[in-house]
Amino acid sequence: MKVITGKATNGWADPENFAVHTIWPWDNHECVHCYTFLIGRPSDFFNEGIAVAFSTDPYNSDYEAKWWSESVHYWAKKY
Repeated sequence: MKVITGKATNGWADPENFAVHTIWPWDNHECVHCYTFLIGRPSDFFNEGIAVAFSTDPYNSDYEAKWWSESVHYWAKKY
């Protein structure tokens, strides 16, 4: 990813060009960043929050938001 985009990450959205760079076959988290950009540049807090909320796997009928393979409820309890 760093060689291609210059960013040391596993996923990166380029909303101005409506492009997503990711190591995953599907990355709806990064896609959401492009969609939120259509209504203007949201705050980082809102932008990341809504992207995590949409981090689901509808292809496998998993509609629970997850971050790093853990439920967002797990992270909320942990922090």
